[in-house]
Amino acid sequence: MVRFLYIIKKIIMKELIFSLAFFFTNGNIMDTNLKLHKYDKQNFKKIYFSKNKNTVNVLCIKHSESEDVEKSKYNHHNEGQKTNYKVSRTEKKNEAEVIKNQSEK
Repeated sequence: MVRFLYIIKKIIMKELIFSLAFFFTNGNIMDTNLKLHKYDKQNFKKIYFSKNKNTVNVLCIKHSESEDVEKSKYNHHNEGQKTNYKVSRTEKKNEAEVIKNQSEK
């Protein structure tokens, strides 16, 4: 029973910290090229809870396109832990183009 309460407390704390982060940033992320990207709450949650060096495919509200976001954390000797976001556009081919290329082969 104690273990169960500990797990529930941990989940509530994670959600509280996420809610505060979303409240202060409003879903905005600045990437390594100093460009601003904005995400809705669900996509921001995917990015926020992603592991180090993992890529997440999310929809940017500001640019209205699907993007791959790679989160990388590192320790800086003077300033503590830093988080960088590398954002790249997802190149998705149209289904008609894929069928056309397959029929040509």
